[in-house]
Amino acid sequence: MAEPNPEELFNLGVKSSEAKDYIQAKKYFEKACGLNNGSGCGALGDLYYNGKGVEKNLTKATQFYSKACGLKDGDGCFNLGRLYYYGEGVEKDFKKALALFEKACDLNNSGGCGSLGMLYEYGQGVEKNLTKATQFYSKACDLKDGRGCGSLGDLYENDQGVEKNLTKAAYFYSKACDLNNGVGCKNLGFLYEYGEGVEKDLIKAAYFYSKACDLSNGMGCSLLGALYGSGKGVEKNLTKAAYFYSKACDLNNSGGCGSLGLLYEYGQGVEKDLTKAAYFYSKACKLGSQVACEALKEK
Repeated sequence: MAEPNPEELFNLGVKSSEAKDYIQAKKYFEKACGLNNGSGCGALGDLYYNGKGVEKNLTKATQFYSKACGLKDGDGCFNLGRLYYYGEGVEKDFKKALALFEKACDLNNSGGCGSLGMLYEYGQGVEKNLTKATQFYSKACDLKDGRGCGSLGDLYENDQGVEKNLTKAAYFYSKACDLNNGVGCKNLGFLYEYGEGVEKDLIKAAYFYSKACDLSNGMGCSLLGALYGSGKGVEKNLTKAAYFYSKACDLNNSGGCGSLGLLYEYGQGVEKDLTKAAYFYSKACKLGSQVACEALKEK
């Protein structure tokens, strides 16, 4: 019986990973990588990065991502770029991150294109260039990268690198949300709440805030809590408002913490508890809410 080819070995490794048998997965990925299968090397890098089936080792993760990238594996280039961007296992280096994201994007890696757009938008490792940021976000979005679609929507909403167009902003936020990007869902909800670029629709606003919250977007949870607090687009329910503010606060959203503190202070939707009110005001203040800091001073 013939030995499995590198691609088959990689696929066997993926199946083992999906079954959470990371030790077996590592064996398959090692064999695939040894036979110069870029995906196998990249997957091996993932195991070392996440400490699955092996002890976490960022140096080895770097080595395998580097080999994967050299073998024209887009994910490998993207993941290696992320290590340089965040300074994990290597010294932080935006210029190296840029070169690796460029290579990943050339290989049609959606995350690479999106990250490249971000570097151009904020001028990290390269001169700020909003036209190029738009181009790379657009390519990322075409490659079904939710973050890229959402970032493109931001540029259209805020008149950055493209002419302000709220209808286009809503379109790209909608694409981002369809791709399960929480920020995109939250931003789309906001446009529906205030009727910007779309017809005002509070029921849709609540729907998109809810989806954003489910995707762990703290601001989405907080804005949904506010709708329940005011009865806009949903039936007024202070208990639900408190619940969503609590979720927002758990996700380190200052507005959620501050609003939860207010509910505890006045016993709305929760039992009155001044100790808890002070706790949530304090957390909101630490997260940058000046209103919460002022509320604490008055106590």
